[in-house]
Amino acid sequence: MTQQILALPDSDIALVTDGATVEQSARLKGRISEAAFALEAVIRGWIVIDPGDIDDFDRILKRCDTPALTVQVKAAKLYERDGCYRINASRSGGVGAKKRVLYSPQAFDILAAHLVDVNKWVFYTRAEIGNRTQLVYKRPELRKQATSVRACDARDPDNWELINDVAQSLTNSGGRTADVPPPTVQMFT
Repeated sequence: MTQQILALPDSDIALVTDGATVEQSARLKGRISEAAFALEAVIRGWIVIDPGDIDDFDRILKRCDTPALTVQVKAAKLYERDGCYRINASRSGGVGAKKRVLYSPQAFDILAAHLVDVNKWVFYTRAEIGNRTQLVYKRPELRKQATSVRACDARDPDNWELINDVAQSLTNSGGRTADVPPPTVQMFT
């Protein structure tokens, strides 16, 4: 007896997740964006450190002549209907939580938003984000109206110079003070 095997072609209709849930799929997209950010930063001369699973930031950037910068990486979601990207500027309240939690003002220095469909980046400082839980971004070629007064300033994608500017400002101001305990003195006899 011969059995027929049903072969389905690969398609763009559905993402193959091998049983992963939608939440796991979003987490995978986030990790891909984090890896893409690390690659781009290394190409631009930064040392990139992965701090592990920390809620406040995803990567640490360092150059020999600058203080370390903390970066929160987000994969922006494109809404093709209006050509806008939505960028979560908050974190999940926990497993199964519906509420988003604001990052503290000191959580990170830079938010790196990955425009996945065009593989470009848009950067914001933590201070620019303020109390927003979500940012909306529209690429320059799609902008028809002035930016809302409530929105972050409009900017071109791949504004990597913002990272350099923040690093330079921390260098000029002496950087941040670290909460490092004083060394303990041990006497050996």
